Amino acid sequence: MKQYRQLSLMSSFVALALMTMLVACGNATAATQPGSTSVKTTPPLSVPSLQKTDWANIIPGKELGCPAPVSSGDPHGIQVDAKQLADVTGDGKPEAFVAVACVGSTESWPDHLEVFDGASDPAHPRRITTLLNDQDGTDGSHGFGLRVQSIKVSGKLVTVVSKGWLPGECFACGDQQVTDTFTWNGTRFIRGPRSVVRMA
Repeated sequence: MKQYRQLSLMSSFVALALMTMLVACGNATAATQPGSTSVKTTPPLSVPSLQKTDWANIIPGKELGCPAPVSSGDPHGIQVDAKQLADVTGDGKPEAFVAVACVGSTESWPDHLEVFDGASDPAHPRRITTLLNDQDGTDGSHGFGLRVQSIKVSGKLVTVVSKGWLPGECFACGDQQVTDTFTWNGTRFIRGPRSVVRMA
């Protein structure tokens, strides 16, 4: 009888040990379920801003029709007259709006307003479009063009204020305030109506 009790106690102990092991294994399995594991993701590579891009060296002068220097001391190249960075495409990367003109030896040249993709490489920025060029002046056949004074961006609306001339007016007499608007429609800029006001 004593031997039977010892065997019974031993069997109970073994059964209890097995149950404890099964419970432990079940908890370990639950802890490794797919829903309870954390997955580390690699953040997307950030694209450097166009803020520090040297536009005077990026935009070729020949694209603006800049003349070659007559002598080594003759002013040449291009100059940046106005610049604004703002995200109009909605990708979180500000586009660059850059007004550039040829460097003149005696008088200023017409501005070209270029727009560059904020998601592109600052060393080789991608041009989206040209909003203004030397054919957008208000002076008719003289070809004075415009001199961009300010660029403002609100949402997808771009407002550009420039100096212009009346037809037949001398270069020194320019007193037209020209306001142009452009709206980004998701694929391109749509030009709005132009306002021309004679400054007092």
